[in-house]
Amino acid sequence: MKTRKTLLLSLIVILLAIYIVQLTFGNKTNIIELTLEQEPDRIELESKESGKIELFKSSDGYVLGEKKYKTESSTVNSIVSKIKDIKILDTVSSSVNNSNENRYGLDEDNKITVKAFKDDKEIRNLVIGKTSATGSQTYALVDGEKSVKLLSGSLAAIFSSTAEQIRNKQIYSYSSNQLEQVTSTSQDETFHLAKILSADGKRNNIWTLLNTEGQTNTQTSLDNEKVSQWITAISSLRVSEWADDKKDSDFPESSNKITIKANGDSIEIEVAKISDDKYLCKASNEKELFYISSYSAENLMKKLSNLQ
Repeated sequence: MKTRKTLLLSLIVILLAIYIVQLTFGNKTNIIELTLEQEPDRIELESKESGKIELFKSSDGYVLGEKKYKTESSTVNSIVSKIKDIKILDTVSSSVNNSNENRYGLDEDNKITVKAFKDDKEIRNLVIGKTSATGSQTYALVDGEKSVKLLSGSLAAIFSSTAEQIRNKQIYSYSSNQLEQVTSTSQDETFHLAKILSADGKRNNIWTLLNTEGQTNTQTSLDNEKVSQWITAISSLRVSEWADDKKDSDFPESSNKITIKANGDSIEIEVAKISDDKYLCKASNEKELFYISSYSAENLMKKLSNLQ
């Protein structure tokens, strides 16, 4: 009796193992992977909400639109990656029509059309719909086929990126150790800080206040901790919002200027207070005007007395 039970249990275990293996490997064989060998030189994203967005391949990545704005590399890399590598998990409908387009998010109000080109030849065409209930799969039409596919990944979140999200917002970014000189000019004062060269020609890490002749100002003492915190705060600058509605002629004459020399670069920043919590800004390395956070503005507009 015991032998019979043992055999039955062993048989159940074996059958269960076979079932699991079939499920695992059987599902894998149903996945269709579509991979583009070519890198797109132009990408179009179009939806009712965001309109049409175009990305063009450049020597160091992709640029945005006809004005060739720099782009956020992480956002664009995700877009390109999901265009090049597609995993089709299943076919959920033989076609999309009036009765099911809303269910799959493929109606005119919700769909996102994604096209990729190489030498003006279309090499990928996706119509992206809703994310499935699992949150990790997406309904879509692929390369002109009529059947609705279930694709791996939350693709709607990636391809719904707006021009504002795709456009690069980093004006500059250095480590605090890379900063060499800072000159701040306001209506009230101008002060100049620099790391002085030592006898061996290397810059030390102590910031020194210089007079108008470029010599050490021995009459004014600085709080080294406050200076260090300030240098860290101004070592990078990021846009909070692009001022597309503003032109250079709109920039107020009354503004604070700060020139930063770091890692061989020299960047001049001008900041003007527009309202209680809004600061308009322009930079020598960026052709468009932009707004920055009050935190960034307050640091760029610090006075010498704040560093003592």
